[in-house]
Amino acid sequence: MNAGFELAHIVLEGFGIALVPMDLSHTDALFTLALQPDTQTYFTQVHIETIEDTRQYILKMLRERYSADRYPFMILNSYGEVIGATAFLDIRTNHKGCEIGATWIDVKYRRSKVSTAAKFLMMELAFETWQAERVQFRVFSKNEVSIKSVTSLGATFEGYMRNAFRLKKGVRDDMAMFSIIKPEWPAIKEKLLARLLAV
Repeated sequence: MNAGFELAHIVLEGFGIALVPMDLSHTDALFTLALQPDTQTYFTQVHIETIEDTRQYILKMLRERYSADRYPFMILNSYGEVIGATAFLDIRTNHKGCEIGATWIDVKYRRSKVSTAAKFLMMELAFETWQAERVQFRVFSKNEVSIKSVTSLGATFEGYMRNAFRLKKGVRDDMAMFSIIKPEWPAIKEKLLARLLAV
């Protein structure tokens, strides 16, 4: 268990969105997201074709949450509608580190500030409440959109894990590694806040 990070019940709010703990009540909404274009392209643990697939995926996420390895969220807009999902992964209390990933954004919001806002709220929690020393991001090398997104956060590229994971149809890909460390957070926070608060 990762007793050093408080994981009991986390709700994060700001910039017109809220991150709430994922649970089975979100099955229908997550299923709708999963069937949108490109949502599952770069996921290794997801193959959702039915409502039951979605239910089993959420149950898996909840098992990992209860073992304190992962904390999955649904992203809501200001009307309480589900517009995405994301998660803390690889939670390592002993080393004061975690990963942000497994992010799905509704196609209508993919060119908005939603993804940046969600990551900002999660990094703020990690660095300022949990006192994490490192937040990392892993992105498949062919996923140019996500690489651009993570780079725009101010994360440092650390290199590739070569031939690291198998995608659909047996295709393998390298994994690009990025991170932000605690001393970098104040300056990154200031820049991200300016972007998120800009009209």
